Amino acid sequence: MSRNDGDDKIDDVGDTLEVLDELAEPDIDEDDPATGGDGQEEGVVGRRFSTVVEFVEGFVRFAVNRKMSSTPGQGLRWDPDWHQYPEVVYRLTAVHEAYEEAVAAGGLAVSSWWVHHFDPHMRVILDGETGPFARYAEGAITTTPAPLPVTDPSGSVLL
Repeated sequence: MSRNDGDDKIDDVGDTLEVLDELAEPDIDEDDPATGGDGQEEGVVGRRFSTVVEFVEGFVRFAVNRKMSSTPGQGLRWDPDWHQYPEVVYRLTAVHEAYEEAVAAGGLAVSSWWVHHFDPHMRVILDGETGPFARYAEGAITTTPAPLPVTDPSGSVLL
């Protein structure tokens, strides 16, 4: 990988695949309980990423390789200030937690994670028409996210 103006840049597909391969392998020191080691040959796998921020910076930004639209309301959209959008933070936190469980479980769990967690959440997050970044304009969040309106549920027969 090369560095350009302090930002990580991936030169080609081979570099991307190398990064993703490295990220898929858990870092376990068999003698270190902090990384999932217990001194035994087989131990509990530790967390690959401690926080959702580490997960986004260390995995998501490399895993998503799609053309992003520069036009608000169209195509796929991403805001580098993703952490300013409550829905995005909640969704990526859920995706991160599911990722950690899938990596710890191993086997087909990681494939299932892609299909049942990563793909559906990213479809919503990146949806340029109705997703959280739909109104994002380069360099600024153009609208402050507002909570959904609710009414007093005390008269509901369903509750």
